[in-house]
Amino acid sequence: MSYDRVAFVGLGLIASSMFWAMRRAGMGAHVTGYARSEQTRATAREIGLCDTVCDDLASAVRAARRIWWCFACRWGRWARLWLSWHRISNPAPR
Repeated sequence: MSYDRVAFVGLGLIASSMFWAMRRAGMGAHVTGYARSEQTRATAREIGLCDTVCDDLASAVRAARRIWWCFACRWGRWARLWLSWHRISNPAPR
């Protein structure tokens, strides 16, 4: 299965490995990425990790057809991130 837009949340070793494997395999998906740390985002931009590195989570995942959560975390942090994503992807009706 192929996706035209993919997002990585977390831009460390997991995302890097996945991004470069996708490129080696010839997958042409547009990849956006997000990391909490400005330093990590700057490094990602410098080394060409992802096609677009976003400064906020909503921008990174908004148009993605597949989202990869590329970090290890405790359950509490995971739950907070999932709730944030749920609010982004399912806005309240107006």
